[in-house]
Amino acid sequence: MRSWEKLSAEERVAWALENLPGEYALSSSFGIQAAVSLHLVNQLRPDIPVILTDTGYLFPETYQFIDELTDKLS
Repeated sequence: MRSWEKLSAEERVAWALENLPGEYALSSSFGIQAAVSLHLVNQLRPDIPVILTDTGYLFPETYQFIDELTDKLS
C-alpha cells in the first residue's frame, strides 16, 4: 500500500500515468488555479490533450489567459 499522503502532487500524477492503463485527457476550466494542474501534467506528459467546455459565457480575459497559458506550455 502506497502512503499517498507522503507523495507530492507530481509523484501522484506520475504514478497514475505509469500505472493506470488507457488514454488520458485533462479537463480544465482554464481558471487561475487550473494553471497548476495544467503545468504539472504538461511537465510529465505534454502530449495529453486538454479539454475545455466553452459554455459561451466565458469572460474575454479567460480566452486571453487560455492563449497565454497555451503559449507558455507549448
